[in-house]
Amino acid sequence: MLLLIEKYAGSLLAQAHIKEGKSLLHQAFELTDENQQSLILERWFYTLTHFPDRADQTRKEINELLTRGVRSIGWDFSSNINRAEKDGCEYVEDLQTLAESITTE
Repeated sequence: MLLLIEKYAGSLLAQAHIKEGKSLLHQAFELTDENQQSLILERWFYTLTHFPDRADQTRKEINELLTRGVRSIGWDFSSNINRAEKDGCEYVEDLQTLAESITTE
């Protein structure tokens, strides 16, 4: 169920349904066990992608997880990155680089 909430949150955010996506993303963070590091990493990526006002904290969280070797192999962030680009995100290239780091070994 948790994975479905996360996927739906990501889908809503990618479709610019920010309020609903943010609510589900928050719910997913609350339900996630600390042992589910790859899910936490994905959620931080969604946060960085759609909430630039939280970029500094979010980048720190993502980098800590990546440094510890956490990955989410095969996860597809492309629709979220495309949405960020449409919304005028100033760091789309960074998002693409981070997505590669997160989704490949």
